[in-house]
Amino acid sequence: MDLARAIFLTRDGARVFCDAVRTAHTTGLPIVIRNARPRPRATLHTLGLDRVAHYSNEA
Repeated sequence: MDLARAIFLTRDGARVFCDAVRTAHTTGLPIVIRNARPRPRATLHTLGLDRVAHYSNEA
């Protein structure tokens, strides 16, 4: 998921991530988060999603 244009994550945005992580986990696919700015990255950390995702700063 490329977050280069995301300034922050709303509750609905966080729900999308939770659903994606759940789907990826059940199918064995990795979650890669690209270009996350500090605020969205902090939200993902608060939700614990950074424990199941990998970060990449490549465009």
